[in-house]
Amino acid sequence: MTQRKETTKTGFVLFELLIAISLIAGSITMLHTIYGQLVAKKIQLQKTHAEWVDLSNQYEINLAKQREVISPKRADQDRGRILKNPIATQGLGQ
Repeated sequence: MTQRKETTKTGFVLFELLIAISLIAGSITMLHTIYGQLVAKKIQLQKTHAEWVDLSNQYEINLAKQREVISPKRADQDRGRILKNPIATQGLGQ
């Protein structure tokens, strides 16, 4: 009779361990999936940000080109004023 109780207790402990390991494995799998989704979202956001920066740069370049086309004399004056400014030319070696 005592052997049967021991077998029942051992079987119950093994069943509890099986459930605990299953929960741990499920949690790890779920965390891995969530992490993968977050990484994918971060990559998507970085691509979108890079596109916005590129569009902003193109817009500024177009504005500068239009300014030179409309008023090249004014652009030359601004260029000369910038070159005469000692703070603006510190890194240029002039």
